[in-house]
Amino acid sequence: MPRRLPWLALLLLLCASSAQSDPPTVPVRAGDILSTTLHTATADLHALIRVDPMTGNRSIVSDDLTGTGPVFAEPSDPSVNPNGHQLAFAHGVVVDARGDILVVDEGRWLIWRIDAISGDREILSGCVDFQANLDCVETVGSGPWLPGAWGIALEQDGQILVVDSSIDAVVRIDPTTGDRTVVSGCSFPNCDWSVDAIGTGNNFRIPYHVAVEPDGNILVGDPTAGPPGNVIARVDPVTGDRTPVVCDRCPDGGSGPYGAPQGIAVETDGNILGVSQSLSAIIGVFRVDPITLVRTIVSNADEGTGVPFIYPREITIEETGAILVPDSGRLIRVDPVTGNRELVTGDGVGSGPDFSSFGLAVYPERCGDVNDDGLLDATDVTMLRGYIADPTGAPLPPGGQDKCTVIGDPGPCDVLDQVVISRRLAMLEPGIEPVCVAIAGS
Repeated sequence: MPRRLPWLALLLLLCASSAQSDPPTVPVRAGDILSTTLHTATADLHALIRVDPMTGNRSIVSDDLTGTGPVFAEPSDPSVNPNGHQLAFAHGVVVDARGDILVVDEGRWLIWRIDAISGDREILSGCVDFQANLDCVETVGSGPWLPGAWGIALEQDGQILVVDSSIDAVVRIDPTTGDRTVVSGCSFPNCDWSVDAIGTGNNFRIPYHVAVEPDGNILVGDPTAGPPGNVIARVDPVTGDRTPVVCDRCPDGGSGPYGAPQGIAVETDGNILGVSQSLSAIIGVFRVDPITLVRTIVSNADEGTGVPFIYPREITIEETGAILVPDSGRLIRVDPVTGNRELVTGDGVGSGPDFSSFGLAVYPERCGDVNDDGLLDATDVTMLRGYIADPTGAPLPPGGQDKCTVIGDPGPCDVLDQVVISRRLAMLEPGIEPVCVAIAGS
């Protein structure tokens, strides 16, 4: 896209108006922990919540009363679910390049895109009209349905990956059109793997979790895989071929302790993390060397000190490298070196709605956050306005310059960036482009 737009277009950007949504009470900022929640100790809460990583305080980003967008019950018949929850059965969560939050909703066979500022929801891909025990009668995007969508991850080019435990497949989703294609596995339930499946290798059993390695290979966690089955499989993103990383009774399935993974993640050095709640193996976090496939325990009853694991599920990694694990209404932070565990939220730590995570992500640095405080707000517009007027007299902080080019090609921030950030805060279109795409060189 050319950096400069005609001044008439800029004038239209300045003058256009649209309705503004009420933002969440506490806005999402860089470093916040995002979690989907369903059933808690005190309520049946269907929501996307944020957790302050320092205080443990919890607040709602999007639910029945926060944010606008499609409203539905699960299924569509209100007699089945008269509350009409916006998040019917949410699992995996990830943040895309635009800073939007993507949530997998198994109950509605779809992927939500949720605005991190307003909490507004739109269907990115999947069913628009869903009838209980029947078919998806209208969809966003073409391709196989997602009746058992669970885990979600992003490829380096922004394509979305979802694992579906009903059709036993890895599905790639176009973030613009919502079109869905099978990367590996089947495109419909109960397929004949010898005839219908894409890719070679051990079958998926009930794949729940997905992550992407630095080289682009896809990792799939299958906690129900029986012998011989991939507990963690490596999937070729082009051919869909499956090879074992951790395999039950496979000769090439690695060595060392492990348990059926309830979540997988990839560290910056390429090492693979899994969290297990297996009573017959380990209850805790294990690490897999991506080359040798040797497994070691990071944290469990014997490794590390602090709050004990009870029933851990899901796993993600903070910018510092610390490991986050939801566990029985609590969120535990694990030191990746010592294995020591501390409570982040739950069990009396933090205030807000109860915590019961079915999906977890950490919100990254924000594009447009020119004062580098982790929050996109009016102070960023004020600082950028001063910088544009006098770059020498009103310089941006060190981290701000890399975040202020929000539209067009790399180069000094200018009034067009200011306009786009202002419009983003006002919930107007066009909003900010993919996070600092110019800086990233894409």
